[in-house]
Amino acid sequence: MKETYYKTVKVVETLIWGSAAFMLMALAVLVSTELICRNFFNFSLKIVEECSFIMLSYISYMSAAFAFHKRAHVAVEFLYGKLPDIARKVLYTATYVGCLIFLVYVTKVGFAFAKSAGKIPLTITRLPKSIMYIWLPVGAIFMIFFIVCDLVETLVFKDPNSLMTSEERQALEIEKMLQEE
Repeated sequence: MKETYYKTVKVVETLIWGSAAFMLMALAVLVSTELICRNFFNFSLKIVEECSFIMLSYISYMSAAFAFHKRAHVAVEFLYGKLPDIARKVLYTATYVGCLIFLVYVTKVGFAFAKSAGKIPLTITRLPKSIMYIWLPVGAIFMIFFIVCDLVETLVFKDPNSLMTSEERQALEIEKMLQEE
């Protein structure tokens, strides 16, 4: 069961990361094409601005969910690192439960806002404006998924890495690399 769980989490993580990376490359190609058309052929692609907003929205919220899972966000750990394991677990759990409550609220409000914006079409593409706003609640859902995963890893699987600070994780990675050599 544990192996299936980790494989499932890895698949979701890879899909989010891969789709955001693909969208970033597509955005770079689109903007580069616009620059070439504007500077060398004296015309502009009208669709670029709207598509860029949609792509940036997707990239932002999917990348935020991925960063949340990888704990790549900014964190102040100088006090946390000095706490004993039981205090770390309590603080960690309280923080993640607070994040869960907040993200459930963001998801609810985000879907309501996207639904209300859906009645307004974008100017050029005529797509519903909600396509720009839907990625906030979708990203929040993935963040909720990853919070639940982190809580399962910490509280159910008792993974010792889950309560480590980033410095402790880096030291562990360096130790593993040295052992492999």
